Amino acid sequence: MLTKKRAIRVHPWFVPMWLAAHQVTRGELARLAGVHHSTVSKVLRNRRDVSAEKKMQVLTAIAARTGCEVEELLAGRLAA
Repeated sequence: MLTKKRAIRVHPWFVPMWLAAHQVTRGELARLAGVHHSTVSKVLRNRRDVSAEKKMQVLTAIAARTGCEVEELLAGRLAA
């Protein structure tokens, strides 16, 4: 039985607002994730030309820097 893979998509307004509240720059996230700053921008804009691996690297860096979980970033919920 084949299952359809769901695309990893960040919440369109929550994540950029969350980053601004924590004063995190895209360059800082790029260094933490080990990717180029344009990759961080592409992930935040839900571009399809970024691999799932790179997206998870960026989301993990965001979670580490802001103190929330990756699942919360994807769903758009604040960490408790």
